[in-house]
Amino acid sequence: MATEKVVQAKSALKSAQAERDAIFKQIVAGKNKKIPTVPEALVLETEPVGNGSATDRILALLSDSPDKVFTYAEIFKALPDVKHPTVRALLFNLRHEEKVSKHGRGKWKAA
Repeated sequence: MATEKVVQAKSALKSAQAERDAIFKQIVAGKNKKIPTVPEALVLETEPVGNGSATDRILALLSDSPDKVFTYAEIFKALPDVKHPTVRALLFNLRHEEKVSKHGRGKWKAA
């Protein structure tokens, strides 16, 4: 599912950043003068959540796990390029259209 891909991508990013930091320290210390390339194993093919508009992407995220209740934080993490107020407004619009349902304070689920 999309959420699992995000978790895997974050884990790979964290590993790559740690490796980059170690190499950067070597370069600064003068021990490594070669600029490293990204190993193919670390290059992930990531797909954006859904296609098209932010509304479509929110619907795709919630629909990928129809039984899961998502918090705002989970939705924000899955759609980092969409501003938080926009996500909130779109969720309320989708609720009005009966495409998503609200399950408590800040919790959303596909309808």
